Amino acid sequence: MEIDPTKIITVPFADITKLSNSPHEGEILFSIGSIWYIKTVEENNDYWVIKLNLCNDSNPQLAQLDDQLTKLDECLTNGSTYLSLGNILRALGDKPNAENFYQRMLDDTTLSYKTRGHIYYNIGTLAAEQGRYGDALKNIQKAEELIPSAAELSDRQEIDYEL
Repeated sequence: MEIDPTKIITVPFADITKLSNSPHEGEILFSIGSIWYIKTVEENNDYWVIKLNLCNDSNPQLAQLDDQLTKLDECLTNGSTYLSLGNILRALGDKPNAENFYQRMLDDTTLSYKTRGHIYYNIGTLAAEQGRYGDALKNIQKAEELIPSAAELSDRQEIDYEL
C-alpha cells in the first residue's frame, strides 16, 4: 500500500502497529469509505500480492465515479422500482429494455397522474431518440394531459387563495 502524506486526503487513517497483537505486520487502520486504486496484481506462489494506492479527492477518475453514483442515486430515489430500472437502463444505453420497464409501470393502477405522465414522457423521448416520431408525439401528448403545466398550477393556486 502506498499513502502519499503530501497529498490532501480527507479520509482519516492511523498507524496502529504499536496497538496490534501482531506488531510485525505493520497494521494501518483506514476509515470506512476509503477508496483505493489498484496499482498491480501479481501471483506469488500460493498467494496474491496486490499493490494499492489511496486515492485523494483531486483524482479525476474518482470525481467521474462520484458523478455517476450521484446520477444513479437520483434514479433510485424516486420511489418507483420499474421507473428506476428504466432510468438506469436508459442511462446505460439499453433503450429497448428501458422502454419495457416503463411500459410495465403503466400496468400499475395505483400510480398518480403525475408519475404516469412522467412515464409517458420517458417513453415518448425514447421513441424520438429511436426515430419513431409518431409514437413519440402520441406519448408526449399523453404526458402533457397528465402533468399540469406551471401556468396551470399557478392559476389553480390563485383560485385556491381567492376561495
